[in-house]
Amino acid sequence: GWLRTCIKCVVSPCIYVYVAGSWQKYNTESGSPVLHSDDNYEWTTWFNVDHPGGRGDYEQLEAIRFYYRTRVCETPRAIEARTTDWISARDTGEKIHADPTVGFWCLNEEQGPGRNCSNYAVRFLCLKEISMAIQGTWGPWSNWGPCPALCDQVGMQLRYRSCTSQMLTCSGPKIEEKPCNGAECTKADCSLHCVMGRVNADCDACMCEEHILLGSVRSAGGLNAEGAAILRSGKLLTLTDHNGHFRIPGICPDGNTTMTVSLQGHASLDVVVPFSSGRTSVLSVQLKRVEKLHILRNPESKTRREGQSAAFCCKVAGTPQADKYQWFHNNNLLELRSESTLVLKDLRPEQAGEYYCRASGPSGAVKTKLATLTIIGRDVHSCNPKPESHLIRLPHDCYQNSTNSLYYDVGKCPSTTCPGQLDNGIRCNDNVAYCCGVAKMEERQLLCQGYQLPTMVVTKCGCQKCVDTKAIVHGRATAADNGEPMRFGHIFRNGVRISRTGYKGTFSIQVPPDTERLVLTFVDNMQKFVNTTKLLLFNTKGGAVYHEVKLLRKKTPV
Repeated sequence: GWLRTCIKCVVSPCIYVYVAGSWQKYNTESGSPVLHSDDNYEWTTWFNVDHPGGRGDYEQLEAIRFYYRTRVCETPRAIEARTTDWISARDTGEKIHADPTVGFWCLNEEQGPGRNCSNYAVRFLCLKEISMAIQGTWGPWSNWGPCPALCDQVGMQLRYRSCTSQMLTCSGPKIEEKPCNGAECTKADCSLHCVMGRVNADCDACMCEEHILLGSVRSAGGLNAEGAAILRSGKLLTLTDHNGHFRIPGICPDGNTTMTVSLQGHASLDVVVPFSSGRTSVLSVQLKRVEKLHILRNPESKTRREGQSAAFCCKVAGTPQADKYQWFHNNNLLELRSESTLVLKDLRPEQAGEYYCRASGPSGAVKTKLATLTIIGRDVHSCNPKPESHLIRLPHDCYQNSTNSLYYDVGKCPSTTCPGQLDNGIRCNDNVAYCCGVAKMEERQLLCQGYQLPTMVVTKCGCQKCVDTKAIVHGRATAADNGEPMRFGHIFRNGVRISRTGYKGTFSIQVPPDTERLVLTFVDNMQKFVNTTKLLLFNTKGGAVYHEVKLLRKKTPV
């Protein structure tokens, strides 16, 4: 890449580095007088994690460590910055900022009119991490500190040591710890019985002093979950470190202890410590992000006769799951109805009306669409047998003297639901839907000029099975520039592949029932076109709608 090439191009032995709060000149051949023990330090590779767009160029140490975890030492001694054209930061004439412990930054607003920051790369001066480097010398360990554990609990005693070398770093830990037991508590009566270990002072958990629980927590993206809280019975025990690890002494591996892992922006997760006879147990936890509650199934409108039964159901998804359901009738809360299914038996006329469900949980609340319950009397016709008026226009030579017009009433039945012949089963969705429809028709001969016009007239309506209507969306997916078809592409709905395009880019999809918005994503299997998401209109009453879907072509890689 450009970095290796430019390193070979450097001809000047002098560079400017930021040390002790100021830029200083450093001779790369002889070493700088301000950098003592230079043989023990070395420069890292060059890093460029940002560009000067937006507010400026930010080459911050924290971001560099995120992408290149172990490539930069904990305490850099100095920092050097150059542009991608290999010009020293001091020679650009731009106002810049640098700190070996923070990084380098240049703000566009601090430059002259019409000027922006250059694109910079940085490197750091770090202590050599090789076995031959000179190590500092540790002083003696201090005495063990007092045990901080409360009565009948386990704590950690600490002791310290200091590095006696001022110019060199010491290898190894500065702090050591060991478990210690608190004094025995004066116990009151406690009903808690421990299968393993003994009861703690608060009488709310069992303790196993010689057992250690180790674990690791990862966030939804698979990264180490730093700062995740580990709780037992609502009490905070510890937080995970920067690697997502935790260590808790005294937890009993009896198969009954439940730990709760909580992290901001993620759903809390309960984990049971498995049974173990060893001195150490290990837990691995993968968290999921909080997902808002959303409706998967709305309750369905129903028509029943007085005395029959009906069921309304709602299905909700989210992370964490909904833990409370409430049902409302005409905006009034139904008491003692806290399940996702509402069952109504021995229906009465006053129970007719609108129903909906409200689900709530830690991530929020959501409510379903309204469902209408129609209740018809025991001896009342579910469908009026008398047809409604429906006029049709006749040919111009078929004037009717009886109506003094070119219109004739052929009748029609109302498009409403009815109870029909339902079984006694209580279901969310009825097996068979019943609607008011034509029960009887007659053929009538209408007198016209020189001929008779046969016409079918509705004479009686009745309750019968509804006619299923299918909504179809079909069309063609082609390139926006030259009309080239997207051959054998994938079509996704809600992340699930539901169809494919043909050789000519054609497609045909049956719209699922109860669909409000049909959003489809077209994905080219041959990688010629950009993935395209479209909202396609359709006829909710059934029938086919044609769409031309235009796709943008992918640009040739540079």
